[in-house]
Amino acid sequence: MSILHLPNELTFIISDLLPPPDLNSLIKTNTHFARLLQQVLLNTVFELRSEDYGKRLLYSYARMRNRAEIRGVLGRGVLEFVSRRGLVNTAVVTEEAGSVEFLMDCLDEVVGVEDEEGVASSEASPLTTAAIKGKVATAEMLLLRSGGGGGRELAATGYYGPLYMAAAYNHVDILKLMLAHPLVNVNTQNQQRMTPLLVAAFKGHDPIVRVLLQDPRTDANVRDISGATALLRSALRGRVDVVKLLLAKPELEVNGQDDRGWTALGRASSRGHVDTVRTLLADPRIDVNVGGSVGGEPSLFVMVRSRRLQGVVRDCLADPRFDIHLRDNTGKTVMHVAATVHHEAAPPGMIELLLSDTRIDVNARDHRGQSPFYAAVDCRNARVVQTLLEDPRVRVDLGDSDGVCPLEKAFLGMDERMLGLLLACPRVSKEVLLERGVRKEVLDGLERGLVDEAVEAAVLAAGAQREREAEAEREAEAQAQAQVEVEAEAGGAATAPEADLGAVGVAVA
Repeated sequence: MSILHLPNELTFIISDLLPPPDLNSLIKTNTHFARLLQQVLLNTVFELRSEDYGKRLLYSYARMRNRAEIRGVLGRGVLEFVSRRGLVNTAVVTEEAGSVEFLMDCLDEVVGVEDEEGVASSEASPLTTAAIKGKVATAEMLLLRSGGGGGRELAATGYYGPLYMAAAYNHVDILKLMLAHPLVNVNTQNQQRMTPLLVAAFKGHDPIVRVLLQDPRTDANVRDISGATALLRSALRGRVDVVKLLLAKPELEVNGQDDRGWTALGRASSRGHVDTVRTLLADPRIDVNVGGSVGGEPSLFVMVRSRRLQGVVRDCLADPRFDIHLRDNTGKTVMHVAATVHHEAAPPGMIELLLSDTRIDVNARDHRGQSPFYAAVDCRNARVVQTLLEDPRVRVDLGDSDGVCPLEKAFLGMDERMLGLLLACPRVSKEVLLERGVRKEVLDGLERGLVDEAVEAAVLAAGAQREREAEAEREAEAQAQAQVEVEAEAGGAATAPEADLGAVGVAVA
């Protein structure tokens, strides 16, 4: 039998045992008991000390604009188990603006106006909650309230405030309300130093970015904790429409670098955002040759690694702004980059595209003396190695700073595929391996793809010989340095007495 079908007397007797939802149902369905059970419901809420039921009770009175009942509940101490800030924040989410304002008025009358010094705490303020949830009417009401603290919040910085949240959640109408406030800090920053413009650019909220950029107080060049600007953030995510809006600002720092050395062009290139890269390249202010990524790499280096940007690279090679002879901090050229991109990720045709440009030095050596061909062999990039072997301009025997040639590198690394490619090329000299003591029959076996114990023994012997030579070179260098130090000490001892006598003479004089 349903509780609603019980005799009235029995229902009233057991009402003290019912939970608040059942009591509320009885109040709504049985007008005869409504007045009597109202007090029972109130007593039950305080006995349970439930924050949820306490909030619901106050919200129901606020909807009815029952000031007396709210004052009575507040006077009874409901705020001992219901957080005032939580009470109002939940009301902002679930109730209409009029009920929220009525509830806040009652709170101010009975408890006093809330101290807004804690608005930057971990618990969001009502205005910030309204900004997150897109409650326009409530946000407007809070901004107009004398005790709402809106102006103080909008002027503050160093936390996730209402203006930042309106931008982050793409609520344009609320953003406009806040921008109209005379105390608003348009460039407020959170703990990560992200501004409303930065977060909107990062998330691709075009309407927010447009409104913020129309405000003359907005600084489009503010940097976050990593040194990134709004342009860098939007370029990283490929937000091409936001990038266009930002580039329209004449004061924008288009070549700014973050703390790791990335530029907007470098960031967009690293993610293969074709439209964003082309949009940036179309801006004459962009310095295409500035180091655009970690290690001082120009943006062209970053583009070469991307499958999507081969067409862009082709256009860049024809663009007179690009210096194709640039090197990174390790002395590598764009050819080194193309040669060392892993064969599975390397864009097809990229190395051929670079080889077709006769201005590029295909044999340029980095700080370790490695050529692009050597680098390709070292990283076992068979497709690039094969392509370079077919180009007569490539010096296939060019060794590194230690005198190790590509063939010896492949041999010492026991790379059968590389050895097969190199030994099959008539331009590759096998003499270096013969000089290391590798027998001719072993070489013949390698050319046939045969790797046996004899080959492995030869590799170990060659490696041991290379290590002995390197040790001998280190000892020779150490001896030469010691001799220089001895001669320096001898020269200092010979001139020391004369220096002393000179000093004495000066003193006597």
